[in-house]
Amino acid sequence: MKTLYAFIGLAGLVVFFKFMDQLSFWKKEIPILNDIPTGWLFLILISIFVVLVTLLNSDSENN
Repeated sequence: MKTLYAFIGLAGLVVFFKFMDQLSFWKKEIPILNDIPTGWLFLILISIFVVLVTLLNSDSENN
């Protein structure tokens, strides 16, 4: 199960970096993103990713 979560995490990181490449496109589409500095956006997305992985890991330990 942990291997599956590792692959999901890896895929998440790949998608995340693709998102960072497309950030200028997203900033045009969603004006709110213009107010958030890129560094903070990066930190917010990383923290969401870490929380999701932690929740998945705690789930697998309980079952």
